[in-house]
Amino acid sequence: MLGKTTTVMLSGLEGIIISVECDVSEGMPGYFLVGYLGAEVKEGKERILSALKNAGCHLPAKKVTMNLSPAGIHKNGTVFDLAMAVALAAAHGFCNYQKMMEVVLLGELCLNGEVAGVCGILPMLLTAKKQGYRYAVIPKKNANEAAMVSDMCVLPVEHISQVLGMFQDSCAFEKQLRVSEQQPTVREYEKEGLHPDFAEIRGQQMVKRACEVAVSGKHNLLLIGPPGTGKSMLANAMAGILPPLSYEEKLEVTSLYSISGLLPESERLMDERPFRMPHHKTTPKGLVGGGTPVTPGELSLANRGILFLDELPEFGVQTLEVLRQPLEEGVVHISRAGRSYTFPADVTLVAAMNPCPCGYFPDFSRCHCTHTQIHRYLSKISGPLLDRFDMCIQVHALNYQELTLTKGVESSKDISERVTKVHEIQKERFQNEGFFFNGQMKEPFISRYCNLSPELGAYMKGYYERYKLTARSYHRILKVARTIADMKGHEDIDKSDLMEAFCYREDISGWK
Repeated sequence: MLGKTTTVMLSGLEGIIISVECDVSEGMPGYFLVGYLGAEVKEGKERILSALKNAGCHLPAKKVTMNLSPAGIHKNGTVFDLAMAVALAAAHGFCNYQKMMEVVLLGELCLNGEVAGVCGILPMLLTAKKQGYRYAVIPKKNANEAAMVSDMCVLPVEHISQVLGMFQDSCAFEKQLRVSEQQPTVREYEKEGLHPDFAEIRGQQMVKRACEVAVSGKHNLLLIGPPGTGKSMLANAMAGILPPLSYEEKLEVTSLYSISGLLPESERLMDERPFRMPHHKTTPKGLVGGGTPVTPGELSLANRGILFLDELPEFGVQTLEVLRQPLEEGVVHISRAGRSYTFPADVTLVAAMNPCPCGYFPDFSRCHCTHTQIHRYLSKISGPLLDRFDMCIQVHALNYQELTLTKGVESSKDISERVTKVHEIQKERFQNEGFFFNGQMKEPFISRYCNLSPELGAYMKGYYERYKLTARSYHRILKVARTIADMKGHEDIDKSDLMEAFCYREDISGWK
């Protein structure tokens, strides 16, 4: 007798529909699992047999062959347990529901038959919905997360006996649909209070302006200054002036945290844009993702938000260099055993660093670092990586008057309203281009939307030759100028926009 069920496995952020086939026949008793399976899947046989036994299903000694297809895709994880158990029970005649293949089964089994929660339920259900499936059986612990998927009937269960009972026949399944509990209401994170307010930061008006420009155009920003000047606080406050996430972005961000097992116990829909601040001892794998099974790194966990790298030169050289390609493409590609996994990495990179090992260069009354020490310290950051920063600005120490000034200080709410308007301008401009922000422009869009008059072209030529810019640096200055023009309401870039963009291009290469 043959039993069939359906489940889903994850490949990056996308899911793949997996068909579980179980055949029971006469012959030498034994269990044969095939289909390019990882160790966790093969070990699932022991969990399945114990769970079914404790659910009252006494299986006769038969030859059992179970196949997970497509067989050419390597399968790992424990999410297949429930589908494999139901397929085995169906093959022995314990389940008679004819449309079982139309129901997606997700969950890990405990030896006593309980259905344990798994990571990645949200992206799995979104895949099933996209493929036309209307029903899913999931662990009760994942019920709140599953409530985020609309137009799909999700049945949370605690024990495999509940699943076997609902699949006894068509009437039992339809009855279960009628009596199933209403899905929990999707709740969202409270945004207020998670990040410092710009009104709490004294002085640093030029740096605050640079932060607003960076967020408005999605530009990468490097902050350089001595300890105690507020670099980390400024970076954290930037997350508070980002516009709210759209519903599609919320699902994407929540899916990434679900895959990583980082979704909070409340499992609410994540409404806040991520702000990730990895330690400088983070490995390349921890930053961009990897491992077994492959999971997102800090770069993808900051997707749609801000990735803040404090003490930038303290990161390993190899760790920093792996950022270069993802920052350009906005995605992370990870290759494992002939397969490629893709995670989104649409981030605004903000980094902070001291100008020298002690942190006080060029204040020679406090800095006693030698030229060699400064050169070695700054050389940890390669020229190509520096080119990935659209903006680079110094954060100076405050004097007493700046520290105590409280008048005319803008709040994050006021700045956020301006940022939202600038985002709307860019989204309208780029609505048919495949991207939405000035910082994402590449040729030929830069030439089209950052066109300079002959007079400004001559001005830019002089700056280019004087400071020996690279082509990438030149284009980044134009993109920042385009954002500043949008903030001022200018249709075209003018000289004041370019001059302000130049102010955000501190050249630290000359310090080495």
